[in-house]
Amino acid sequence: MSVSTTLLWIVILVLVIAVAVLAWRLWQTTRTRRADVAPRDCEDAAPPDAGEAQSAPRRRSAPPPPAAAGGYTRSTADSGEAASTGSRAGNGSRQDTFQTTRRRTAKPPPALAGHIPGLSASPAAASTHARRRSGVRPPAAAAGHGGRDDETSDPEPARRLSVPVSRFPKYPQTSSPADALSRASSWGYQLQDLELARAGQAPFDLLVIDYSHDGSEEDAFTPQELARLKRGHKPDRLVYAYISVGEAESYRYYWQRGWKRSPPAWLVGENADWQENYTVRFWDRDWQRILFGTPDSYIGRIAAAGFDGIYLDRCDVHEEITAHHPNVSAERADIEADMVGFVTALSDWVRSAYPGFGIIMQNAEGLLTRAQVRAAIDAVAKEELLFGLDAPETRNRREDVMEARAALDLMRREGKAVFAVEYLDRPELRLEAAGALRAMGYVPYMARKDRELATLELEQPAPAIA
Repeated sequence: MSVSTTLLWIVILVLVIAVAVLAWRLWQTTRTRRADVAPRDCEDAAPPDAGEAQSAPRRRSAPPPPAAAGGYTRSTADSGEAASTGSRAGNGSRQDTFQTTRRRTAKPPPALAGHIPGLSASPAAASTHARRRSGVRPPAAAAGHGGRDDETSDPEPARRLSVPVSRFPKYPQTSSPADALSRASSWGYQLQDLELARAGQAPFDLLVIDYSHDGSEEDAFTPQELARLKRGHKPDRLVYAYISVGEAESYRYYWQRGWKRSPPAWLVGENADWQENYTVRFWDRDWQRILFGTPDSYIGRIAAAGFDGIYLDRCDVHEEITAHHPNVSAERADIEADMVGFVTALSDWVRSAYPGFGIIMQNAEGLLTRAQVRAAIDAVAKEELLFGLDAPETRNRREDVMEARAALDLMRREGKAVFAVEYLDRPELRLEAAGALRAMGYVPYMARKDRELATLELEQPAPAIA
């Protein structure tokens, strides 16, 4: 064999070996990549946990219907339980199991408006609660992180704002909050997406808003922003802050990590229709301390920001607890009396700490038969007095309207204001409702039918801004 032939075979052999090595290395690389990618692919392909929401929460819309799934199931060894307001019921051993509800894709609204309670437990009044459509709910904060129940999914507690008492505003003593509210001839109600410039030019004597742009502490309205609202179209405009006192909201500053896994004793259960809103034992001292009693409490922060008062929602939560959490309501000798005591205790502290700071109660007009409640608040607000209990823009039954009016007029006879909001889109219904409410002596506001309270409706029928 010649030298040239030998060299040719050597070259061919080297090329074959090189190709084989390259092929082997390529196979090893591909194998490694598949090993890395496969677990992630399998994880992504796995069906989601049944407890997880499948879409991001949208802006909250209407408040939930009266059914609240979940809560505490309790077995109490000792049937003797404290009935006084503010004390925790139950002296014996007990077993508590916190239950969360099915997940929703919708974001929670602020508070169940409650049904029209009557002055007596008539069959018509009893049926109202079951058929009532949701009222409106509070501000716009994204609730939760997709519906997980682990600790890391809880919204981060917002920064705590500690304000020295000396920095709290002094409220004018020239007139009482009730007198100032009675002089308001128009009002507006918006809990989401507030535009300060637009709201500042609104033709309303009273504005009810959330205390935060998005429900969080970090984006709470500042004294400077509130001053701009008050200096708007109406120099003497009042600005009140919405606050839910019958439900805890996990997007608020006070919510703590782990409460879903290990809830405090006052937490009853998640609202059946609105994620991240939880019915509470409102008589519990720990819950009440979150709301009032110190400068660092929820109401203390609202006062520090420069609001003129608070707009209490969910004061009718005792009715929902009675209807849907009988084991919880059985802890109390008189749960309605507990609510009366709660409202009066809150009012006593507010008036002592911040004279001139007003209180409006939304719905729960059945409580107005109690003189203590009428004395504890400076005005009342009512949703859907004329339309919407059975379906949007449908007329309410005359007996329901008359029953609610009988309670609301107890406030009017004491010289206190009654504010009313109807959720209507049709211009002819807006005009009719505004005129009828004005004739009753109430101050009307026409909001959109969707109950989102995400816009300030500046175009009001003439009777609403008279």
